[in-house]
Amino acid sequence: MEGAKVKNVTAVDISDGKGFTSKVYKVAIEFDDIKSLRNSMFVFMFVFICVRYGAGYTLLVRLQDVDASEKVKSEILRRFPGSMLKEEHVLQLNFELRKTDSVTWSTLFAQMEQIVEPLRIADYSLSQTTLEQVFLEFSRDAGAVSD
Repeated sequence: MEGAKVKNVTAVDISDGKGFTSKVYKVAIEFDDIKSLRNSMFVFMFVFICVRYGAGYTLLVRLQDVDASEKVKSEILRRFPGSMLKEEHVLQLNFELRKTDSVTWSTLFAQMEQIVEPLRIADYSLSQTTLEQVFLEFSRDAGAVSD
């Protein structure tokens, strides 16, 4: 974008009443150079798609032993209403946690830290839904519709 100049910037608040945890804006930046415009729109659309269509957070839990699996699953589902188990492998559980107004990173981590030791969780990771996960979800839904 070297040498490109901004001609116009517009921002529209799209978060009103849609359950976002903070204000979300759809931003359009118009450049005098069309190549710069395409590059910028890709970045903004990437962010917009993840925020708009992302299901929330991804929680990956690695267990110390298989026997703890049922207890961990029920505790996660109890502590995070609306969450769902997406995948389960021998010692790894993959959950999708729903976004709500009251969920923050600190509350997610605090809830997890309370159960790590008692439920013998080896480790866990929390992340926002990625663009890849959004598109995989779109393709799963499309496959379900066409079947």
